[in-house]
Amino acid sequence: MFLQNSQPVENFQWVTHLVSLKHLGMNQVDLSMVGSSWLEMLNQLPHLTALRLSSYGLSGSISYLTLVNFTSLAFIDLSFNSFNSMFPSWLVNISNLEHIDLSNSGLRGRIPLGISEIPRLRYLNLALNTNLSASCHELFRGSWKQIEVFDLGSNKLHGKLPRSIGNMTHLTHFNLLLNNIEGGIPSTIGGLCKLINFDLSGNNLTGSLPEILEGAEKCDSKRPLPSLMYLKLSINALVGKIPEWLGQLKNLQQLGLASNFFDGPIPASLGTLQNLTNLGLSGNQLTGTLPESFGQLSELSVLDVSSNFLIGTLSEVHFKNLSKMKILDLSSNSFTLNVNPNWIPPFQIRNLDMESCHLGPSFPTWLKSQKELKFLDISNASISDSIPGWFWDISSNLSLLNCSFNQLNGNLPNPLPIFPFADIDLSSNLFKGTIPLPTVPIELLDLSNN
Repeated sequence: MFLQNSQPVENFQWVTHLVSLKHLGMNQVDLSMVGSSWLEMLNQLPHLTALRLSSYGLSGSISYLTLVNFTSLAFIDLSFNSFNSMFPSWLVNISNLEHIDLSNSGLRGRIPLGISEIPRLRYLNLALNTNLSASCHELFRGSWKQIEVFDLGSNKLHGKLPRSIGNMTHLTHFNLLLNNIEGGIPSTIGGLCKLINFDLSGNNLTGSLPEILEGAEKCDSKRPLPSLMYLKLSINALVGKIPEWLGQLKNLQQLGLASNFFDGPIPASLGTLQNLTNLGLSGNQLTGTLPESFGQLSELSVLDVSSNFLIGTLSEVHFKNLSKMKILDLSSNSFTLNVNPNWIPPFQIRNLDMESCHLGPSFPTWLKSQKELKFLDISNASISDSIPGWFWDISSNLSLLNCSFNQLNGNLPNPLPIFPFADIDLSSNLFKGTIPLPTVPIELLDLSNN
């Protein structure tokens, strides 16, 4: 039985008559009026195998059942409710469970350790409860024999990840973002041959990434993490060099190492990751320059290396095959862009931030080809030129334009062709003439220090 977007359900008494019911689904049905007895009612269905009550209406405690009768239950989804309840520890007594989704459901308290011993459990999603807690040492001491999807993001897990996570060999998705996990990343993850997504963003991880990953011999390819597509370790306190073995993750699509304390050069081996679409290295202490090999990342759409200590000259080679690039942030480094004045980039960029890069002295004519620009920051870019007329055709589509702290000169067009509610900063330049008037409502127009 499956109901969706129906009239509000006022009670569950009618369910008790459906003693042979195997599947009950009520996704996004208004259940706010069913009271507190709904769980006891459903517990009278001994043949129930799948329960889907993902909605925005259930509330009250689900932590207690005197006797668990629906022992045939294999699939339970109570996500996106407002229980404000302790964790339902009775779940550990249902040995047939394969799928548990209690994400964003207002649960609190400790996660029972017995959940790791449910023999058939493949999918566990407890994310976004914020007040569920567990010690990593205790939680991962269990067997987790069949677990494939393990998502406890945005909770209060604490402690260090043990080496034993390398024994969770069926894992495909491992998400512990926004918890309080400390210590380093065990080198034993190298043997997780089926792992697709590994997300530990927003924790308190310290130490360096392992120099060598263990367990690669378990995988058919004899390479570590051969299935990995998403590696997200941003917003931690990781230190040391970015390891070369990342270049062996040939299926990697997203690599997030932003807001850590990595130092040293960017490994040129990252430029061999032909499936990479998103690379975030901002907010570290990286030195050296941008590898020329990055110009071969033909699938790359987002590149952010802002707020590091990177230097060097960037040429057409660095962007040669980046035809899918949409977001490029090179800001708060010391790059010099040296391209032919007639260069036409292979991409159509949407967001471009080159603040503090050396682009001048001439105004960058290659911007003329960029018809999809929405965000442009070329502030403090050593430009001492007038703004060419063609640029104002592009600027009329910009929601943010920052050309401040250059030596731009000449008169500004009046009226100023800008996008409604745009943020325009042309301050600290050498403009002259009358103050231009916008013809549409704007968020900010800064012409100071001219």
